[in-house]
Amino acid sequence: MSSVVSNMYLIKKWLSIFILAIFASFKALSYETSQPTRIFFLGSGSSESPWTELVSQGVRKNLEQSTPPYVFYTDHLDSGRFDEVGQYNVMYRYLKNKFNNKTPDIFISAGPAASHFSMEHPDLFSNSTRILIQPKPHDVNGIDGAVIIDTEIDYSSMITEAIRLSNPVTFFIVGDTNKPSDLHRLKSITQELEQRGIIYKSLENKNLTSLLKEVSEIPSNNAVFYTPIYREHEGKGLPPVFVLKELHKVADVPIFATSVTELGFGSVGGYLHSPTELGMMAGEAVLDIIKGKPVGFSHNGFEFVYDWNEIIRWGYQSKISDKAQVLNRPPSLWEEHKKEAIILTAFLLVLVVLLIILTIYNRKLKAVKNALSKERKLLEKKVDERTKELSVLYQEAEKIARVDELTNISNRRAFFELGELIHNQTQRTSNNYTVVMLDIDEFKKINDTYGHAAGDSVIKNVAKALISISRKSDVVARIGGEEFAVILTNGTRQQSIEMAERVRSKIEKLRIQFGQYIIYTTVSVGVAEYQAEEISVGSVLAKADKALYQAKETGKNKVVF
Repeated sequence: MSSVVSNMYLIKKWLSIFILAIFASFKALSYETSQPTRIFFLGSGSSESPWTELVSQGVRKNLEQSTPPYVFYTDHLDSGRFDEVGQYNVMYRYLKNKFNNKTPDIFISAGPAASHFSMEHPDLFSNSTRILIQPKPHDVNGIDGAVIIDTEIDYSSMITEAIRLSNPVTFFIVGDTNKPSDLHRLKSITQELEQRGIIYKSLENKNLTSLLKEVSEIPSNNAVFYTPIYREHEGKGLPPVFVLKELHKVADVPIFATSVTELGFGSVGGYLHSPTELGMMAGEAVLDIIKGKPVGFSHNGFEFVYDWNEIIRWGYQSKISDKAQVLNRPPSLWEEHKKEAIILTAFLLVLVVLLIILTIYNRKLKAVKNALSKERKLLEKKVDERTKELSVLYQEAEKIARVDELTNISNRRAFFELGELIHNQTQRTSNNYTVVMLDIDEFKKINDTYGHAAGDSVIKNVAKALISISRKSDVVARIGGEEFAVILTNGTRQQSIEMAERVRSKIEKLRIQFGQYIIYTTVSVGVAEYQAEEISVGSVLAKADKALYQAKETGKNKVVF
């Protein structure tokens, strides 16, 4: 009887395993044959913004561990540098043209500006599921089913930790009131301090020079609470972390801030807002949406984390929790020299063994020494060869990083690097420069009709035409899929327009042979001239981009200044 029961148990066990294997195979097959989920991520800041980049990394970290296939697109609103309304309009037209009929399945907007843009343009991706990373609004039901990841900062916990560590006589709050988000931060902080009866003073809307002077004069028994602010200084735009860095240079008091991104720039740390954690929450929401499950979160967007250098500077070592994360902590003597110690110990052991052997075989000492000398020279030779090889590879990698692989002209990164050099030189001299931006008309139609190889051939021929007309002193770059930009230096406005017209005309006359087909193409051209108020080559490019869109919208194959 027991034998029968045992056999029945084994049959059920193997049958269950078989069924699970079939289910797993069907599940894997469904993932392989299904279309990848198209995810578009729009950051509020620029592409150099640490906050935006860490949120994006958090999203990707969750997605990379997932099974469903996906395609991830990224762009940046750059709201801190431009007029919001004007930038919204430019971005709206740009995204409409960029995605055309390839609407994303999920639209993630990171930060208040990007989320506001998303809600202001519900028709942009009308069929997309929207994930808004922003402070949670009061009327959640009015956002058409969007997933809200609340970025509201827990100022109460932050201030509690700052007071516990520093016990200041007065809190000096650095911030602005120009935008609603800036005003909200200051109000939230001051209300917390007023409820606790803490004396405070607001240093708001001050230029960087005045702000540095006031912070340098704060007595040492106080503290500073820094909220993110942008500043113009010496002709350059300083992101919030670099403003914080300048304040840290002159401050004789601890500085507390709100985000993990400010660590390493002068912030002590504490209970901090974590963009990586917010990105992880967005990644969880994406996976739940793909799988058709209710959205749930295992993260809350905050971390207890400190900067070791500031902890040591202000003597807070005994006040922080052992469970908190501490960044920039110097390694212990053992950690710093662990590898060397192990190597040295191994070497000494080998040396002792060699000495014993050499004592026994004294007559072979000279031969062993010669062998070791040859081995050392061979090793040095190999190391030298490898070092030279790595140097060549590094130089090649540096070149590749700045050259467009398809056309062998400068890429977007090189365009902005060279453009900033020209821009800075222009500000110091009476010279001028102009940005010419081109976009191949009906490029998607070329790809759809003849294939992507034909599209690549068109792009390469357009690049050759640009190079043939441009001067050696001009910067010619491919800054997007079918977008090109040229920086013209030392020329008049009329010369720039004439050059742009020559480019347009030459490309219109191109006859591109692809297999048995001859492909015709045209370009729309936008031209913008540097003005004294421009803060970077990016702002001149943005004007050229507006002119380009005007050329597109008024018939294509034309030049608009």
